[in-house]
Amino acid sequence: MPWVIIIPSVAVIGGAGYAGLWHFSPGVATKLVGGAGYLIKTKVYGTIGEAQATDVNRFAFAYGQITFYLAMIALFLLIVEYMRFWKKDRLLMVVWTATAIYMTMGAIRFMFNATPVFAILSGWIIWEIIGKVDFRMMIKNVHGMRGNKFYAMKKGVKLQHVGCALFLVFCIVLPNAMGAIDASIPYEKKGEYDRMIYDWLPDFAKPSDYSGSWYLGAHGQGFLSGYWFDGLKWLSEQDADIPVEERPAFIAWWDYGFQCVQDGKHPTIADNFQNGIPAAGNFITAQNESRAISVLITRILHTEYHERGKITGDVKNVLLQHLDANDSKTLEEIITNPDNYVDYVL
Repeated sequence: MPWVIIIPSVAVIGGAGYAGLWHFSPGVATKLVGGAGYLIKTKVYGTIGEAQATDVNRFAFAYGQITFYLAMIALFLLIVEYMRFWKKDRLLMVVWTATAIYMTMGAIRFMFNATPVFAILSGWIIWEIIGKVDFRMMIKNVHGMRGNKFYAMKKGVKLQHVGCALFLVFCIVLPNAMGAIDASIPYEKKGEYDRMIYDWLPDFAKPSDYSGSWYLGAHGQGFLSGYWFDGLKWLSEQDADIPVEERPAFIAWWDYGFQCVQDGKHPTIADNFQNGIPAAGNFITAQNESRAISVLITRILHTEYHERGKITGDVKNVLLQHLDANDSKTLEEIITNPDNYVDYVL
């Protein structure tokens, strides 16, 4: 039995590798086990909206209630079939689905990753329903009857066929199509299209208390306004003679860091991997210009110390031009030995 050898071997090798990583780089090891904050929550992830846990209600309505429950039925059947027949394809789908659900319940951003799972599982159940109803035999029976076609339809089409067709149209096709249309319209445009739907409907179908947002808004994605793109385009054209990675960095809210780097062609102090968050957060929340500038100065001094292992003489001379000897010495000590000043800050 190969698994008797494989499983213990993988466990031993993985444990030894993690122990070595913990010894040489505890921070990386913690992020690895903690899922970079998703499994072991951190204060940083508490500030990110899309990293927050979702609830079952939002989970179900995001995919459509019928689609969600069909997928849950499919998951139950997969587990039963795997326990009975031990088929590997069933195990694959069970593990994939369980992982997708766990990740989505842990952070709402992973709802996108679970979309293929719910599409496949609900599609499988729908296909099974269609197979049980047997539309193919119904068509064969109708075409096989001679004479009046209305009579043939009446005899060949059963209640189960009508019920299945209505279920597919009103519970599967229309809700998912409407959800897809809603999701495809940016939030900035939903009001315009919502009004178009309202004007198109006959009077008896219009709500009496229409407020401008009635038919759309359950799903969708917002986008940055035009001035963002104009600004990033301008930024991308600056420092053209310097390699991108060596250009001056700028501060952006970290969730947008990757887009700013891509479109602005300049590094960012903070990015969506939560690097550089303290500096960006302190700058954005600074109460005045002096505090904002002090954040930038501190960032530069940290970089100096990180790259050179000390505060060099040239930097000390600049500090002495603006600070007295005692303040300059204190600032240097704070940068080089921050642990000594934890109680002072708190």
